[in-house]
Amino acid sequence: MKQRLQGTEIMTIKKQHPQKKQPEKKSNWRQHNEDFVNAIQSAKQVSKALKEGRSLPPPLPPSINPDYIQCPHCSQRFNEAAAERHIKFCEEQAICHAFAAKTTRPVGKQPVTQRKPPAAAALPLQKV
Repeated sequence: MKQRLQGTEIMTIKKQHPQKKQPEKKSNWRQHNEDFVNAIQSAKQVSKALKEGRSLPPPLPPSINPDYIQCPHCSQRFNEAAAERHIKFCEEQAICHAFAAKTTRPVGKQPVTQRKPPAAAALPLQKV
């Protein structure tokens, strides 16, 4: 094949390797399904408790999505695109709030400054 292609334009063209596909995110459908089933069961327990006049069962703890990224400043969780934007914004806000807390004085009564007693040189001397 190499000998047949020598001297033709085909020889100058290099083979293009197939581009690697980006790894797809694993689907967490099982976790979503379990959350959905738990929510339905909890809703049934609440409606049953309301009909019977009993106290309500405790609410379900929130499920944490493992795909979300937690903000180090405010501990909220965001998807990747929103996390990039939010973390920059939240960091700037944290710096501004820290600077403002250092420079401002608390509102309300201000500390009382003590007056200095008059100097002895300022008083007239009395003759005895």
